[in-house]
Amino acid sequence: ASTYYSLRGADIAPSCPASAAATAAGAAGSAHEFIDFEFSDSDTYSAEIAELYSYSEESELAENYRCFSRLFAQRRRLAGRWLDTDDEERSGFIQGLLDGLEESPAGPQRQSLLRGLLYLAQGVWAECQVPADQLSWAWRNCRLLICKDAFAAAWSLLSDAASAEAEPPKTEQQQQQQQQQQQADSCAELRVLLNLMYTLLETARAHPEAECSVREKLLSDLLDPSQAEPLPVLLLNMVTKFCAGQFSQQFPVKKALLLLWKASLLTLGPLADIHERRNAARRAAGLSPIAEDTQRVCRAMRPCSPPPPSGVDGADPQQQNLVFVMPRRGAGRKSAAASSAAAAAAAAAAAAAASSSSAGAQDPTDLADKRNEQSEQRKRLLPWQPKVSQRELQAYLHQVREKFLGARAAAAAAGDTDSLAGLPRPIHESVAVLKAHLYISLAELQMKREDEIARYPMTKGRSERVECTPAELLYRAMLPSVPQYMIALLKILLAAAPTSKSKTESINLSMELLQEELPSSLSNSQRLSTDVNRHKEVIAKSVSGFLLLLLKHLKLSHVYQFEYIAQHLVFANCIPLILKFFNQNIAGYVQNSNRLSGFEFPESLFRPDNFELSEDFASATTGCSWRNMFTCLCLARVLNKLAKAKHSRTMMLVVFKSAPIIKRALRVRHPMLQLYLLKLLKLQTKYLGRQWRKVNMNLMSCIYEKVRHRLTDDWAFANDLDARPWDFQSEECSLRNAVDRFNHRRYGLGDPALPEGYQPLDNNLSSVLSREVPLAPDFCHGGYEMWLEQEVFSTPINWDLVLQTIAY
Repeated sequence: ASTYYSLRGADIAPSCPASAAATAAGAAGSAHEFIDFEFSDSDTYSAEIAELYSYSEESELAENYRCFSRLFAQRRRLAGRWLDTDDEERSGFIQGLLDGLEESPAGPQRQSLLRGLLYLAQGVWAECQVPADQLSWAWRNCRLLICKDAFAAAWSLLSDAASAEAEPPKTEQQQQQQQQQQQADSCAELRVLLNLMYTLLETARAHPEAECSVREKLLSDLLDPSQAEPLPVLLLNMVTKFCAGQFSQQFPVKKALLLLWKASLLTLGPLADIHERRNAARRAAGLSPIAEDTQRVCRAMRPCSPPPPSGVDGADPQQQNLVFVMPRRGAGRKSAAASSAAAAAAAAAAAAAASSSSAGAQDPTDLADKRNEQSEQRKRLLPWQPKVSQRELQAYLHQVREKFLGARAAAAAAGDTDSLAGLPRPIHESVAVLKAHLYISLAELQMKREDEIARYPMTKGRSERVECTPAELLYRAMLPSVPQYMIALLKILLAAAPTSKSKTESINLSMELLQEELPSSLSNSQRLSTDVNRHKEVIAKSVSGFLLLLLKHLKLSHVYQFEYIAQHLVFANCIPLILKFFNQNIAGYVQNSNRLSGFEFPESLFRPDNFELSEDFASATTGCSWRNMFTCLCLARVLNKLAKAKHSRTMMLVVFKSAPIIKRALRVRHPMLQLYLLKLLKLQTKYLGRQWRKVNMNLMSCIYEKVRHRLTDDWAFANDLDARPWDFQSEECSLRNAVDRFNHRRYGLGDPALPEGYQPLDNNLSSVLSREVPLAPDFCHGGYEMWLEQEVFSTPINWDLVLQTIAY
């Protein structure tokens, strides 16, 4: 990009003072280098475990070691090392700690037992010499703890802590003292519980030495039907209570969100398996599988150059100073003839040079140039196969029939995509091309199935089989409180955004990081500020990762489950929240790591005594941050899923002026992030006006090159029939009615805002007749014949009038 801008400025205006500005712009453009980042479900195991612990928790790590040493000496009746014991003694010691958890009530004794178990899960770091030994022993101890059902025991204690209510104190002084002591004890125990559960779960899920049997054992514990509620729902309830002020401000919300995300990831499955599972579902529905995988296509895609930052909305200032002179007709002909003659001479010279070079040996540089040219030609091909939906094909046929055959013939053949009688030959070829690229999604089949069930509930509805998949079980458990969950998650995401001010937010996320004594030195101040920023980044990463994971799996399960979650996200202002998150220097955000290598777990345990923070702090803020890049990608994908094929939500993007925000975010040179940002621009291009399209032709070219084409989609202009503003509200209302009807039919969920006697009346004849009416036991013994005599045989019924009323 820098070479392009500098050469362009030198060719257009070599003696113009503005060439210095062009050179400066090129130097600035060189700062936006290619981001080497590969999207996956999570970072490395060491990085994910390190993000669990804050820099202010070093004292608690030492407390874990002291509690373990005391318990180990008491249980074995002598002081020794964990590494010197055999497997039988280790199993007996762990079983004794778990038995003590069941017998001891909440208090210091139970907290000491939990800290001993946590120290084992952390890899008995005090007995290891290097971090590699700690990593190996962490896996061995976690495998032993999972086999001994330590995860289930911690889950039971977490459920008790979430539902426990304190007894009301007698006086105000007792109330204040009891409240402070209770908050400190409960938060400390919750912190140890969440640390233990997350370490066990993440080690079984992503440890390099993890075995499938241990992962399946933990997965069976998570899917255990004997539990009162799934673990993600339990954590969502705790997070909702924290946002409502029912928990202390020192509540470890970061640890709860990390455990929520990783428990959902292990239960639902990784995002990398979505492609294969979607193809399996398409084969089961009789559809052709999809060959293109977004991640694989993005790996082979080149990032586009960042848009120029200066000028009118990114226009090049060099173009504003140019004066174009129209040539005369004769001069035009002469110049054209001269140019054609020069081109012919150049072609002849090139042919002579080629013939002379072919006589001898070929130059290696020529072969390299040819290979580069062939690779460039391959890169110029479109990365995506174009698509056409069934509705777009029907709209095209209706339009051409109305043009060539008249409105009456078009109305008579509505919905017919096979008959082409009376249409010209080019229209036949166009329809053949459209049918060759016809794409039918699973969502269309599911929506069509729901319409058939609503129309024929007695036949279609009873034949439906609902599979008890993990996504189905999670949605069923989340369904009664989905609005509260989405509001709580978005509140936390808003408080964790870099552009938010802590003084104006109702949630203070940094309270659990504040120490009892304020830092007095410069190094401690730097450490605390870095810890607070790192804390917010981890929270934003966990929330965005959970939202994307939930939306992807629910869309694969059923489209109306996905639409229900998406609607409540939109109602909770998720679209402006994500735009606010992107309304910053994203290029600087993805490069700012906020990481102090000497204070990360477990590096802080092996840190030398003479370690100085100032030397490490200057080099810790360079390079690409995997955490921040993952957050930006997840939020961009969530925003795409909310706004895709929804004109009312696309208008929200236009109203909130998202185009300049997205345009600034395109300076991050990563192909996958740029792809989803260009998709957002493509959705709203038709509403941005001709002047915006004229100024941003480079973005229009990037959209044509990177984003999938819809053959009948007139996305660049406002000629689409679906772009009617008066239908936006009705489209959203009809979707909401369909989702409510689906939830009411499958899960029996009505409108929770209305009392039982004020629910809407079902006046559909087929629905009322298909409903089972409970009868009293005495009605079946003689009551039925009496009812027939009184209500049917002795009452005259005009059946012609009844049938006429039903027909109307």
